[in-house]
Amino acid sequence: MVIGVSATGFLALSAGQGERAPNLARVQYTAHDPIIIYSEADLVSSDGVTGGTGTAEDPFVISGWEITTDEIGGCIFLWRTTSHYVIRDCYIHTPNAVCIEIQEAPNGTIENCLIDEGNIGIFVTGCPNTNVTGNTVMNTEELGICVAGSEWVNVTGNTATNNENFGFALEFVGHTAFTNNFATGNNGTGVDVFNVANLTLTGNNVSENDKGLFVAYVDNTVVSGNNITSNTGCGLNITGSTDVTIHHNNFIGNGVQADQDNASTGIAWDAGYPSGGNFWSDYAGVDAFAGPDQDIPGSDGLGDTPQVISAIATDRYPLMLGYLPPVPEFGVQATILASALVAIWAVVRSRRDSLLD
Repeated sequence: MVIGVSATGFLALSAGQGERAPNLARVQYTAHDPIIIYSEADLVSSDGVTGGTGTAEDPFVISGWEITTDEIGGCIFLWRTTSHYVIRDCYIHTPNAVCIEIQEAPNGTIENCLIDEGNIGIFVTGCPNTNVTGNTVMNTEELGICVAGSEWVNVTGNTATNNENFGFALEFVGHTAFTNNFATGNNGTGVDVFNVANLTLTGNNVSENDKGLFVAYVDNTVVSGNNITSNTGCGLNITGSTDVTIHHNNFIGNGVQADQDNASTGIAWDAGYPSGGNFWSDYAGVDAFAGPDQDIPGSDGLGDTPQVISAIATDRYPLMLGYLPPVPEFGVQATILASALVAIWAVVRSRRDSLLD
């Protein structure tokens, strides 16, 4: 387990299944009762609002609170507002609650919050133009972070670990970016995507979950540059979907690396030649030839034979070496990259040793 404390004092967590971060952050916050906002007027008058500069032009910020409750309900609940707002640097730890719940309140940002326990960590629904960034959610009874019924949402740089059912869930969303998130050690599915269009899933780490990335009934989606590693069941499952491109991901040591059902159409498991497909730790082929048909003597970094995924799905140009995506910043992403390097090197060394025997 690697734990670092950022400049704002929040935990950047890379933990295996079952591990739990200590509550190092409590002393940095001010205790506060649950913050319940039912309207624009409540947003203006709430004592939970700490000031302005949620922008356009200056609205509201809620920050710096430690919230817990014995009641079933929300710790921060925001409903039917239109002003821009930011919820940041809050620490919430309570059983049975939806810790941060946002409904029909567009133009918001939820960032750098730490949630330990709860029923659901962060739940956002009916909220276009929303950012969910840099939050850590762990040890919930149901799921870590859910975005539903929304468009133009960015879910970036969050960590969901050791949640009971799902790490992340995206349902009925469009034009959404899910990037550089960390889903590990969740007892159900790391990332669940259902009924989504125009989605990009890039640069995420999905590891050591019961199931990795489940993608169902999506359209016009790109899955690229992700590390999908050591999930007990299927690493990536595609169901009932159309026009999905899957390339430059690392599939390492999953129970079943990937699967595609017969109802899915227009699914590409590579980006063509010479860009290539994905890295597969169980790929048994060699790289002695090059070219679109892999019939020109000389290696090109792509396997000479396809990786068979299912009866109807193949990666035509499997990568011989693992893909290492750019690292946007230090912290969790640096940890992800280091973990990927170790896993990739172990597979490459095994292949090398087998050729030398």
